[in-house]
Amino acid sequence: MKRIDLRVLIPAVALAILLVVYFSSHPRGFSTRVLTIWSNQSVLLVFAAFAQFFVVMVRGIDLSVGAMVALSNVIASYVLAGEGVSLVFGTFAVLATGLACGLINGLVVTLGRIPPIIATLATGAVFSGVALALRPTPGGAVNEGLSDAFSYAVGLVPTSLILILLAGVAFSLIMRRTAFGLEAQGVGSSEHSAALTGISLIRCASSHMDWAGCVRRFAAITSRWSP
Repeated sequence: MKRIDLRVLIPAVALAILLVVYFSSHPRGFSTRVLTIWSNQSVLLVFAAFAQFFVVMVRGIDLSVGAMVALSNVIASYVLAGEGVSLVFGTFAVLATGLACGLINGLVVTLGRIPPIIATLATGAVFSGVALALRPTPGGAVNEGLSDAFSYAVGLVPTSLILILLAGVAFSLIMRRTAFGLEAQGVGSSEHSAALTGISLIRCASSHMDWAGCVRRFAAITSRWSP
């Protein structure tokens, strides 16, 4: 019989109790509007957490999360205001920026042999500076259709909640069923054992920080979409 992990069970039970108390005392309770507000507020944090998990799995940490999301929002404010092909290219431009920032973090940590906590603190300052230089005052816009999409619901389920659930399933499958995820688990469990099996520690750590950057860019995009 599989043992129950109290580190998972206790927070899950506590969250369930809080949700029951909240929804039972809220005037509108378990309504679509309340779920929409909750989901729209959570979607950014969910994707940021997924991105951080990529890094933590390979025994790293990334302190540039907020700076990268801020830079993404700035770029999104310039390139997500159009329609059609322009909007598609704008979305890819934001994601490509995330890959580039993640790659910078990965290369600084792996090739520069700098501890992640120091490297990402430094790159975070750089990303914040670039964001401030590009957008020194609040401004910019986003396509209204994208923003409206986060106010819709499929039945009683908000679209943002559906996105969170689908992302959770995809993330779980990636980490459990792909070489990418299994390598990360191996490195996280024992770097020495992983190296003996032929896993490149540098490639694994760099690729995970790279993809973490991309996921954070998606977090920024969804935050721009949210009304």
